[in-house]
Amino acid sequence: MLKESINERREYGFSSALILGVKDELDNTIRDAYAQTGTMHVLAVSGLHVGLIYGILAFLPAGFKRTVR
Repeated sequence: MLKESINERREYGFSSALILGVKDELDNTIRDAYAQTGTMHVLAVSGLHVGLIYGILAFLPAGFKRTVR
């Protein structure tokens, strides 16, 4: 979905790193800038948070099952 909506490679790499924590497509200049400032963990933590929120939202409806009589 990200690849379809973001055409530029550099912006796609940054978005996927920030939203999903996937740093494979991240541009080397951006990667170096984050590494030099010591904020590279921000990109990985963001992916973790997305996973946690997804997990909570995926299992939340299971607690609200209705029984049909």
